[in-house]
Amino acid sequence: MVYILSMPYILKKRIKGRTYYYLAETQRVQGKPRIVWQRYLGTAEKIRQRLEGIEERVEEIETFELGSVAAVEAIERELGFQEIVDGVVPKRNQGMSVGQYLYLIALNRAVEPKSKASLGGWLRKTAIGEYREVDWTALDSANFWDHMEKVRKEQIEEIGDEVAKKVVTTYELSLDCLLYDTTNYFTQLSPKTSSELARYTHSKSGKHELRHVGLALLCSRKQGIPLFHRVFPANIHDSKLFSELYGEMYRLLMSLKRGKEKMTLVFDKGCNSPENINQVDRSQMYFIGTLSPYHHPELCQVPFSDYKEINITDEDERALYAYRTSLEIYGQERAVVVTYNPRTYRKKIHWMSQTIRKTKRKLQELRRELKCADGRTTVQSVERKVAQILAESRIAPVFSVNVSFHNGKYSLSIRTSPLVLKEYRARFGKNIIFSDQVDWSTEEIVRAYRDRSKIETSFRWTKDPAFIRWQPMFHWTDSKIRVHGLTCVMALTYLSLLHMKLKNAGLDLSLDRAMEILRGIRLAICFYPRSAQPVRKVCRLGSTERELLKALDLKIEAVR
Repeated sequence: MVYILSMPYILKKRIKGRTYYYLAETQRVQGKPRIVWQRYLGTAEKIRQRLEGIEERVEEIETFELGSVAAVEAIERELGFQEIVDGVVPKRNQGMSVGQYLYLIALNRAVEPKSKASLGGWLRKTAIGEYREVDWTALDSANFWDHMEKVRKEQIEEIGDEVAKKVVTTYELSLDCLLYDTTNYFTQLSPKTSSELARYTHSKSGKHELRHVGLALLCSRKQGIPLFHRVFPANIHDSKLFSELYGEMYRLLMSLKRGKEKMTLVFDKGCNSPENINQVDRSQMYFIGTLSPYHHPELCQVPFSDYKEINITDEDERALYAYRTSLEIYGQERAVVVTYNPRTYRKKIHWMSQTIRKTKRKLQELRRELKCADGRTTVQSVERKVAQILAESRIAPVFSVNVSFHNGKYSLSIRTSPLVLKEYRARFGKNIIFSDQVDWSTEEIVRAYRDRSKIETSFRWTKDPAFIRWQPMFHWTDSKIRVHGLTCVMALTYLSLLHMKLKNAGLDLSLDRAMEILRGIRLAICFYPRSAQPVRKVCRLGSTERELLKALDLKIEAVR
């Protein structure tokens, strides 16, 4: 077979009375000329407009949020959260699956949290349709509520465990050190609404008058990626909760474990109890925890000359100091490290001085009021006011206040205890860390504990009004609260992985800034006169947008 190439040429075609032009190339095949390639150029007028730089005027443009959706979609294709949910929760014979609904909720939580009533409207303003089939007629809030109700507690836990396995294998996460902590979120449940989860407790958001639900979270240390979560009644003490959850966490971690190395679990002093520490000792895990300086005054009174500067700095890049020893704690010899932060010490001293002055002023004001006391005033009522003032100060032991009544007059004596003040000062700026990782250096132990800040950052993200926004929580049944927790943690997973990818690419951007840039990347659908199909174009990108897309390995020009 012989091919004889020809130069490209303009081909004129007459179709239904109109003339169109093509760029074509002919080859001679076995002695006969054949068109082997052609590309449509348009009408003569269209070609003239292009040559003169004149574009046909766009009749209508519709834009959609693209960048943020593309970023989450890329991670979802790697994790398959929707498929995991559908593998656990049976699908109905019609409509979208439970996995589709929960993924759309998690996507929204990661990008721009909306109520279930507003979720359909928000999705229509995004480019989600460029990536997956969406039944737009099924996006009313009733459908979202209905599908959330279909997922049982046991299924949520199974889904969470399967996601953790996929995250660890897909991204090859290190499990040598893990971070555990808890927080709580306020709800809008009425006191009369029955709920096992919603309870009154000390609110970490300052909403003490509202009922709360708790979240226990386990994250990888290096990347801060969620691996385990449980929603629980917020009034359960941390030590009791840890005892109840440790077995579940341990089984999951053993299923994720690769190799024979032992993992280290980092937690705070709220989890301490003889039973809990012994439980960890019996398992194949190390731990790093803390002890209360109040209960270990002997460690706080170690002279500063025994401390050594360590290769770790505070927020102001100033050196930290540490004293290391070994003590028998909870039945075994442990490595104990007392850290000292001079900056924190100065801040605490300043706070205490201010608090003492404010508390004295309140007590002195009460003493002046007692000069005009009427017959309704009693020693007991005055003592109650004193107790309230001291409780608000948070340093009540510093004060010694005596209320007395003689010859129809009240007196109030106010003193501060130098001994108690000295004990407070000895504790300021100090943190006591203990661990069974006796072979680790002091710096390694301190760094591991200080990395708990990553899980605290995760909690802040869940409470950020810009994304995730776990609270306020407008859910009225425990089953919906648990599914809400699942979608929020899944949104946290997407965002944590996105942030990890940026760091791995060497791009120093905060999550807030990265999401702001991604949300500004939009898809334009351009409608032209006399054109049957609209034209899809990505709106012009700047250098910052292109750098971010490159770091995330996103090629959004290739949509549909």
